[in-house]
Amino acid sequence: MSVFTKLGNEIASPVDAAGNPRAVDNGDMQRWMTEAERMFVALAAEQGGSLTLPNLMIRFSNAGTGTANAIVATPTLPLPAAPGTALLTVNIVADNTGPVTLNGKPLRTNSGNEIAPGGLTAGSIHAFLDLGDHFRLLSDQASAAIVAAAEGLANAAAASALEAAGHATGAIDYVYLAGSTASLAKAVDDGTLVPAVGVVRRVSAYDAAMPVQPFNVVCTATGESAVPLPGAYQKDGTFGIGSYRFRVTQDAFQADTPLTIAPAYVEQFLTGFHARGMLADETPSIATEQAVAVTHLAGEGGVTATDATPFLPGACVTVMHDNGRYWTYFIRGRVGDALLLRPSLRWQCTAGVARLERTWFNQAHPGKFYMRQLAQRIARDPALGFALPARGRAFFTQLLESGAGAGTLAAVGAATVAYVAETTLGQGLVNMPPESTIGRAAYIACNDVYEGAETVEFTAPNGPCLARLVVMARETSPIIIRIIASVPGGASSRLAATRILSGVDLQLPRYIDIPFYAPGDAEVLRVQVLSQAATAQTIIVDQIEVFECEASAQPLIQPGSRRPRVVGFGDSWVSGDEVSTPEREAIMTQLAKELPFAEVINAGHGGDRVDALLARFDTDLAPLRPDFVVLNTATNDAYTPGSGTFDPNAIDYYCRQMQYLVSRIMEIGAKPIIIGPPALAEEDLGSSYTDWELLDRARKYSRHFYARLASTLSDQDAIIVSGPNGYARKYRGGRLECEIEALASRHTNDPIGSGGVIFTSDPVPWTFPLPFVGIPLVTASQSVSSLRTATVSSITESGCVIRVSSPVQSDVAGVISASAVGRWK
Repeated sequence: MSVFTKLGNEIASPVDAAGNPRAVDNGDMQRWMTEAERMFVALAAEQGGSLTLPNLMIRFSNAGTGTANAIVATPTLPLPAAPGTALLTVNIVADNTGPVTLNGKPLRTNSGNEIAPGGLTAGSIHAFLDLGDHFRLLSDQASAAIVAAAEGLANAAAASALEAAGHATGAIDYVYLAGSTASLAKAVDDGTLVPAVGVVRRVSAYDAAMPVQPFNVVCTATGESAVPLPGAYQKDGTFGIGSYRFRVTQDAFQADTPLTIAPAYVEQFLTGFHARGMLADETPSIATEQAVAVTHLAGEGGVTATDATPFLPGACVTVMHDNGRYWTYFIRGRVGDALLLRPSLRWQCTAGVARLERTWFNQAHPGKFYMRQLAQRIARDPALGFALPARGRAFFTQLLESGAGAGTLAAVGAATVAYVAETTLGQGLVNMPPESTIGRAAYIACNDVYEGAETVEFTAPNGPCLARLVVMARETSPIIIRIIASVPGGASSRLAATRILSGVDLQLPRYIDIPFYAPGDAEVLRVQVLSQAATAQTIIVDQIEVFECEASAQPLIQPGSRRPRVVGFGDSWVSGDEVSTPEREAIMTQLAKELPFAEVINAGHGGDRVDALLARFDTDLAPLRPDFVVLNTATNDAYTPGSGTFDPNAIDYYCRQMQYLVSRIMEIGAKPIIIGPPALAEEDLGSSYTDWELLDRARKYSRHFYARLASTLSDQDAIIVSGPNGYARKYRGGRLECEIEALASRHTNDPIGSGGVIFTSDPVPWTFPLPFVGIPLVTASQSVSSLRTATVSSITESGCVIRVSSPVQSDVAGVISASAVGRWK
């Protein structure tokens, strides 16, 4: 039963029960106020004539004017006279160290005891009652201390986890520049800012000026990608003009990246140096770093230096682009301070932002910019480009003057194929890029579309594969590389892969990698290199190989749940000499910046050859228990070969020692990242080397080591078998088991007077000393005429007999040669 005739909300409501507007009835309001007055009078009479209404909560505001043990705080309302009739709260600004008073009155625990040291922690809020002679906490102070301690430990653990994540996955300090155009930049050692490139990071603020904590950002690859990477974190919050400092880490909880110990090979003779060491006319041991003077867009054919004096045509220059990437270019000419380059600029270079320096600091050491490029390639480029054949090659040729690889390219269409022995200076001009850079090169002269050359057919591998070629074009017209799959003889041929390349990008010899999938029903493959122009074009091929490959498109070294250890093991390129001069920067210096999530250790030692690395392997490398070993050597092996003299044993000695060193690295569970031999100088008079002798040694190391390393690691050592009519090269354990070439000098020609010579119409058959499984693919040619027809007359346990059909007439003496490819028993 209500003490009121009507409720207040009924009297004062602006609408009636039906929702219609209504006015307040003064009579109803007067009656309600009279009834309320009578109720208060009755309550007061019950309490002896006075009425004290309870306060629900009174807050004591502690501004820190007192001390941790003598708190001074101001209540928001007057305290009631009766004890225990109001709920009180107080905030704590400092940890107590003993008994506590609040405004002079003791503050005690829920059980009435003095508060122990640390019972009140800074930032906490406590509820209590006023019991007259003291204040009494409503919470259990002991439990609160336990909770506070537990929370503290949890926070410390979380902080440690974040810090550990920073160490494990790489914490870097970045600066966020907020304003009209927001950006994220990394502070480098000299205090300058460079754009944060190519990585997605989680960002937690640690600057007190930060308005939001934590928050996430998208870090895009400036100059390389205009959109955030997939799965990137978005920025939360809005920032005013100014700069804020962040701690940037990768996600602390990332899945482990599978680690294989199959070796990787970082080729640099061509890819790094364009087969050109320091020129004799370049002044050694001088600093040449300078700013780019004029802005150049990506794709332009040159760059303008501030002072082009140190940069000579025929030499190389390494450029730091706007996006922080370093790359080396061949200088084909100089006009004033403008350097004409090959290839075209990969990324934009803005005046005053981009920088450049001469690639070589002295005859044996590149400058710091090249070392940074090498480190960036290891850290950023896809592992696919560093892959080696893990299960043997399906096809391989370096077009050597003799042996199984010679003459393996046949003309397609009306093209002609000629072979030129390796040269150092291209056409004899130092400002021309070298052309025969691996060894003997095939020069393919084309005059129309789809003219070119192709390999012989070879047994198709299975599944994912990689075709790798060294190709150059003298003209700028495009070329096409095709992998053709078919059954033997060309029936039911179809494309397995194709790649069209701009001739502009092939003005220097370069490695071309073409991943493809070998069709399961294909028995043989062949590789074609063809012109895409209806005009004259010369294509130069130095090397072709095809092998099974499952390498990743991601970089070699990935972050995981634990911090990977990367050890540099090698000569002065690894150790550096930054104490003497900043120009002698070590590879590992930049690599540590590129891999902030990894532990990078420098175990290099200046002057080491491969035999010295083996000698200190057990003391300097194995105890470090590396996950990755960046292995660099060959420069000192070229200057002072471990075999004593370079000829005739240095190449075999170097290759055997390197193969063993790679095996030892794998034995300790580490992945070898092999940096291939470099190009070397035109002369080094201090060591009595002139006329590109050092470069020639480095080229031979590079060529032979690459060929033998891949074969050895996949158990594919070549075995040479000689016979009375030729010789053969067979391989252990692979599917392409035999590659044979006959020595044709035994087939004499008979003079027929001034009209020329004629070969015997039915030459003596050639018997190859290896039995085949099935009929091999056979080709034959005459040195002064077109391709001849060859047939297999018989296959026996003792070998394969081949005849070349039809007579050949010519006015120039020549020889006939034949080759066969197939399976051996």
